[in-house]
Amino acid sequence: MTKATPNLKINALELQAALPKVTKVVSRNSTLPVLQAVYLACDPEGVTLAGTDLESGITMRVAAEINAPFKTCVPGATFASLVNAADGILEFTYDESASTLYVKSQGSKSKLLCIPGDEFPPLAVEGAAELGKVPTGALKNMLKSVVIASSVDESRPTLVGVQLANVNGATSLTAADGFRLATYRLPDTCKLNLPTDEDGKESEAIIPRAAVINLIAALSDGASDVTISMTSSTIVFEWDKTTVRTQLVAGQFPDWPGIFPASWKHEITVNKREFQAAVKRAEIFARETHAFVLRFEASEDGGLTIAGEAAETGRGETLLEGVTFPLDLFGLNVAFARQGLEAIEGTQVHMRLNAKNAPTLLTNGSDAYRYLIMPMHLEDQKEQARATAAAAAADEVQQVE
Repeated sequence: MTKATPNLKINALELQAALPKVTKVVSRNSTLPVLQAVYLACDPEGVTLAGTDLESGITMRVAAEINAPFKTCVPGATFASLVNAADGILEFTYDESASTLYVKSQGSKSKLLCIPGDEFPPLAVEGAAELGKVPTGALKNMLKSVVIASSVDESRPTLVGVQLANVNGATSLTAADGFRLATYRLPDTCKLNLPTDEDGKESEAIIPRAAVINLIAALSDGASDVTISMTSSTIVFEWDKTTVRTQLVAGQFPDWPGIFPASWKHEITVNKREFQAAVKRAEIFARETHAFVLRFEASEDGGLTIAGEAAETGRGETLLEGVTFPLDLFGLNVAFARQGLEAIEGTQVHMRLNAKNAPTLLTNGSDAYRYLIMPMHLEDQKEQARATAAAAAADEVQQVE
C-alpha cells in the first residue's frame, strides 16, 4: 500500500447518498468494462461521479477536501459496496501509472484496479438548447403520476416512454400503454419552449421509461429548479450539482388528445380516502384471480358498491352511500384504479363516464392531471393478463423514491 498523501478526503455519507443514483445506469453485464465503471474525478471544487450505459447518464458533484486532482474509472459494483461498508472519512490516493486507487477508512485499506479516466464516454451534451425551468419537486411528482401509464411492451417503442410536448397551448407530460393514459399539464409558469422544424411545428420529446424512473430517483423534493435542455436526439436535466441526460426515443407519440371523449354523460364525485379504502378492500379478492376486476355496481338501496370477488375465496365489497352510480355494472382493472387514485392530488375524485364499454376518466376536478382507463372486458382473458402485467410494472415505479 502507498503511503503518499491522499488525493482527497471525503465523508462516506456524502458518497453513500450520491452513489445509488449514479449506479442506476451502470451496467453489470456490458461487454465494455468502462460501462460497468463509475467515473470518479476530483478538482479544486469537489468530486464528480458519473455513470452511463451510453443511452443515459447521471453526473453528480460532491463536496470534498482535495489535495491533488485526478480522474479515473472505478469498478462500479465493487466501489459501491466498499463505500456502503465505510464509516467516517474516506481517503483516496490514486496511482496514475498503475491505474490503481487506494482507499483507506478507519484502519481498513483497499485497492481498486481502475480504467483510465480518458476512456469514459464524454459527459457533456453539445449544442443543447435550453427549453425552460421546472421546480424539482413538481417535476418529480408529475413524472411519478404519469410514468405509471407507460408501456413495457418493447414492440411499441414510442409507448415505452413519456412524451414531453406542447399540446393545446400548454406543456404536457403524457404516457400510455394501450389500457390507460395519464397526462399532466404543467403550470403556465413552466411552459417549455420546444424547438420547431422548418414548417414551424414544435418538436416533441419521448423520454425512455427507464430514464424517467432513474430521473425520478435522482430528483429531490426541494424547491430548486430543474433546467431542461434538448438536442434533436438527447434531453438534459440539470439542477443543483446533478445532471441527468438521456437519448430520446425515435418516432412519433400517438395523437392522444383525440382519445378523450368530446363530452361526458355522467360524472360522480367521491371522497378520495373512502374511494381508496374501498378499492383496497376489493383488491384483496380481485387480485386472487387473473382478471383483477374491480366491480362498480349501482346498489338497489342507493349508493355505489365497489367489489372484488374470487371463485375460490369469496367476495369483498364496500357501499359508498350517497353516491349515485349511473350504470348497473362497470369493471376496471383494480390495480390501474388504485394506481390512478394514488396519483390524484386532493380530497375528491371526479369519475366521468359515458357507457360501460367506454373509457372512464379520473381527475381531481382541476383536470391538470387526467387519468383515462379503458374498461375491463370481463370475458377477454388475454387482455386481462396483459393488463395485469402492465399494472405490476407500474407498481414497481410507484415504489421509486
